[in-house]
Amino acid sequence: MLERGNGEYVAALYPSVEQPDRLLSSLVSDERMLSFFLGERGSYLFCGKGVELTVHELPAKGLIEQHVDYFLSLLQQMANEPAGASSAIPKGVLDSAANELFDLLIGPVAKDLESGERLIIIPDGLLNRLPFALLRSGGRYLVEDHDVSYAPSLRTLRYLRQRNAVRSRSSRVNEYNVIAVGASGEGAAAAGGGNRVYPFTDIPIEPLPLAAREARDVSSIFSRSLVLSGRSAGESAFKGSRIDDTGIIHIAAHAYIDNDDVRRSFIVLNPERSFEDTLAPPAEDGLLQWHEIAALKLNAPLVTLSACRSAGGVLSSGEGISGLTDAFLYAGAGCVVAAQLDVSDDLTGEMMIEYYRNVRKGLGCAAALSAAQRSLLANGGALGSPAVWGAFAAIGDGASAPKLPRGFAHPAYGALAICVVAAALTALFVLRRRR
Repeated sequence: MLERGNGEYVAALYPSVEQPDRLLSSLVSDERMLSFFLGERGSYLFCGKGVELTVHELPAKGLIEQHVDYFLSLLQQMANEPAGASSAIPKGVLDSAANELFDLLIGPVAKDLESGERLIIIPDGLLNRLPFALLRSGGRYLVEDHDVSYAPSLRTLRYLRQRNAVRSRSSRVNEYNVIAVGASGEGAAAAGGGNRVYPFTDIPIEPLPLAAREARDVSSIFSRSLVLSGRSAGESAFKGSRIDDTGIIHIAAHAYIDNDDVRRSFIVLNPERSFEDTLAPPAEDGLLQWHEIAALKLNAPLVTLSACRSAGGVLSSGEGISGLTDAFLYAGAGCVVAAQLDVSDDLTGEMMIEYYRNVRKGLGCAAALSAAQRSLLANGGALGSPAVWGAFAAIGDGASAPKLPRGFAHPAYGALAICVVAAALTALFVLRRRR
């Protein structure tokens, strides 16, 4: 599939067998790679720092995945609870499971980790679904001491960084800093009426009433922003917008993830119009499918998929997950921020504001996300739940950062500042006249 769809990408990733030290040279001085291999008889952790690579034995795949399954089940129960409600999962139970996973997976190198190091996780098997930021040791979450990101492989990371380096050297200014999509998803399903349902299932597509507001809130943080909501959040409008000429693409929508067949994973955008007119069907079906995403021509250092389990997909041996995230990486994204758990429509928007404020400051994708997670954890409340702040992960080149202009975040702020300065100058002139 990939050879036909993106031969350049595949050729860059698999030119020949390379020595580990050459691949490790793509890491910078404050980064540490933690790469995992899960085997039936035994598993291994490969720890890379600089050009030094150490290998550590771990328990067999079955034991590790048993612990991961249990931890994920606790998190998912918490994620499905009403926003702000007291959790039925005792904190001690979740903390104990997080401590056990830390000891299993990170324990062999824990003494070598330096506070402030950026950790690049290269997972294997079920570890691709594990929010490593939530692992605990000594009463602290991993993300409290480290920025955390994921990469499908070290070779993929190197390729993404080479592509991002070319992009960052360009003096060209994007038409937009951000294109934000808020797709509520509701609409007529067919000539017979009724609500839309997810293809391959009979599950109705529930509306996301706050998706459009999330898109507007995200766009307000940046200048030169474009919001696609309502009819504008349809598939044709999205593909026809300048997605090839923006630094950030943010999509708040439903996502359907098929863990067995990547071709059946898609993002639910709004219908083009009513499907009741069967004589003139819409040009697009409102479902942005995996192969359509991979065929896009993007130039965005950052893509955010604000949708339930949008980081999921088919587990692929040696190259992480095949899903929506890798489709966007194939298409040209530098880093994809996506959810590993179900996420709340109302709380996610608040988290995204915190995240994009950090992006606006110039932080890379992983640093911005990790800083937002630490802030929400410290502030507590509904957003302080691990299943909320820990739901999202940065996948790809976590150091990737969009080039943003200095100055005011939004044109309205710039206009306000001009008015304030003008008023001050007028007052100063009047005072001098009176003297």
